[in-house]
Amino acid sequence: MNMEIFNVPRGCGKTTHLIMEATKTGCPIVVGLQTQKKYLEETIKKITDKHVDVYTVQEILNMKNKPKDILIDELPLVLNILLDCNVIEATMTSKSREMYDIERWKSGEVKF
Repeated sequence: MNMEIFNVPRGCGKTTHLIMEATKTGCPIVVGLQTQKKYLEETIKKITDKHVDVYTVQEILNMKNKPKDILIDELPLVLNILLDCNVIEATMTSKSREMYDIERWKSGEVKF
């Protein structure tokens, strides 16, 4: 299991990044709500002529043959819907972030 978090401020291209990743990998994108799905499908049409599957959390939960790999747009909302509670904080180890921090430590840029 390998997961990365693309965490940049609002309006800096997270969804565009995810769409481009979907076109490269063939992975579907999962969103929380039907309104997000419609908006994302419209955005995909503006960005690429390649097909990208988009599903809501509920659609994924109802699938008999779920995709092996998925991409998630707006993770906090997806977690909120799945868990039916507000997630205040979460942790994870990101391989790319871990390597970034190690390189910064080796160069003396940061001290742990």
